[in-house]
Amino acid sequence: MILTRGTRATGAVLCAVLAVTVAGWLVRDVRAVGDPGELWRYWAGYVDARPKVGPATSAIDVAMLVVYVVAAVAAVRSTVAAAALVATGVTTLAVRLPGLWNIGADGMDTDSPTSSGPAP
Repeated sequence: MILTRGTRATGAVLCAVLAVTVAGWLVRDVRAVGDPGELWRYWAGYVDARPKVGPATSAIDVAMLVVYVVAAVAAVRSTVAAAALVATGVTTLAVRLPGLWNIGADGMDTDSPTSSGPAP
C-alpha cells in the first residue's frame, strides 16, 4: 500500500514522539543509576547488578527506541512505508499493552491492606 505524503509525515511524527518519550526515560535511568554500564548489566540480568535506584526501563526500551527511529526514517524516505508503520504499531501494542493490565491489579495498590500482607 502506498501512503500519501501527509500520512507518512503523520506516522513519522508519531514515531518521533514515541522515540523522544522512550529516550527521555532512558536518560532518566542513566542519570539515576549514574553508570550506563551498571544499567546495562541490570538489563542483562546479572545477579550482582543492583543499582541504588530501580530503573523504569528495560532492554526492550532500547530496542523500541531503535524501532521508532527506523520507522520514522522509513516513513519520511519511502513511499511504501505502510508496512513499517503497521509493524511498529503492532510491536508497540504487544510490548506496552500487558503493562496496562497490571495497573488495576491488587499488587499495584500500596495503600490496600492485602498488598502489605495478611490482615490482622
